Amino acid sequence: MRSRAIPAPFAVGDENLGTVAADSAGNVYASGRYGTYKVSATGTVSQLSTLLFRALAVGPRDVLYGTIANKIVTIAGDGSTTPYAGSGEEGYQDGEAGTAKFGTANDLAFDPFGNLYVPEGGRIRKITPQGQVSTLAGGPLAGIADGTGSDARFRNASELAVDPVTGRLYVFDGHQIRRIE
Repeated sequence: MRSRAIPAPFAVGDENLGTVAADSAGNVYASGRYGTYKVSATGTVSQLSTLLFRALAVGPRDVLYGTIANKIVTIAGDGSTTPYAGSGEEGYQDGEAGTAKFGTANDLAFDPFGNLYVPEGGRIRKITPQGQVSTLAGGPLAGIADGTGSDARFRNASELAVDPVTGRLYVFDGHQIRRIE
């Protein structure tokens, strides 16, 4: 495995990159202080959007998703966005994707079945391909406790990853990694 730097114009253009995602064609997307960039598989760098997304993920059919202003959006090749989930109003409300409320969506990850997971401090939210938002684990009380559903407690669930074979969810919570099965 070899490591190499992203092309210089990209690195110089924004030294405060915050999130990164890659699609199956080898394109890399990154968002930081000066906007969101695309680095093609051939190394061509372009600014996709002037918007700063807190999290990026590539979902089914290589669609790019991002979190911004208490909602999750899809991001088109021209940088335009379309709402995917969240009303834009801050809060924690499950239900239909368009009326659900999100607080600080820290990260995004898809499982092999097209479900999207969103860590939000003390909660892990799940959005089904049918557009239903639910709280998978955790709740309003912060802490560290194993359990099922709302009996689980998270100190600060901030990042996650999904095992592409088993669908197991791994959550970075404070100073530990937790597994949701």
